[in-house]
Amino acid sequence: MVGTFHGWSTTWILRALRDNDRGQLHSFDLLDEVRRHVPAELAAERWSFTQGDARGMDRDLIRRTDHLFLDADHGRRFARWYVVHLFPEVRAGVPVSVHDVFHGWRAKPYSEGSVVLRWLDERGIRFFTAARRKAPDVQQRLIALKDELGLGEPVRVSPTNPMIFFRMA
Repeated sequence: MVGTFHGWSTTWILRALRDNDRGQLHSFDLLDEVRRHVPAELAAERWSFTQGDARGMDRDLIRRTDHLFLDADHGRRFARWYVVHLFPEVRAGVPVSVHDVFHGWRAKPYSEGSVVLRWLDERGIRFFTAARRKAPDVQQRLIALKDELGLGEPVRVSPTNPMIFFRMA
């Protein structure tokens, strides 16, 4: 995981690792704000946090990654770095999630999202999103399914859900 800030996503992932009784989470962020918010019982023996620039990440760790989650600097400079230096190290088939791509019906022109979407398009890699403005029908179907399953009560209210998901080719 690249980018943790307050730890919402970190906590969700650690809960999944706990519930599945397997896996490790390795996180990188310039700030250590996350340490104040992630419950200690979730973090114990499941989580490794490195305060520092993800550009110094161990290449071997990247090659062993089973899911890459990016929610850090949302500028195009950082995105240009990771599509050139990080993405080529990720194994084919590994799921990738990039947060804050679709706050509107399209990515902002000079943003991380525009860089990633162009990179995906150049390689013919399809992505999925449930972002409210980009895919309102998908979001409504997911809300209906959650209600049907009794999972309709949100843990955290977020009206946009701007994430994209894809598999590395």
